[in-house]
Amino acid sequence: MIRPFASFSSCNNSGFRLLGFSARHLREPTFELLKAVLKKEEGISKTQLVRRANLNFGSIEHYLKRLQAGTFVRLEIVEGNWNRYYVTGEGEHLFKVLDELHELIDN
Repeated sequence: MIRPFASFSSCNNSGFRLLGFSARHLREPTFELLKAVLKKEEGISKTQLVRRANLNFGSIEHYLKRLQAGTFVRLEIVEGNWNRYYVTGEGEHLFKVLDELHELIDN
């Protein structure tokens, strides 16, 4: 069962509040980034994220840092200096909660 919206702070010790997102930031960029990363099991590069999430590099960097700080996304350096982003278990949970939130707001 998915935890209610009010329990974001229980996602981990750093808590969702560490991310500092406003309600507007909860919906679109965060959701789109998590969705894009989840679609690629082999990880995704920042360039691919820019294309899939329809954000610029500056915005992507901002959101990725916040998602990494909350341990929702992790970065791995693969084959030299290729950076790949992966969603953690907590990130998958956050995506499911945001997806439910999307459905509630849109209906």
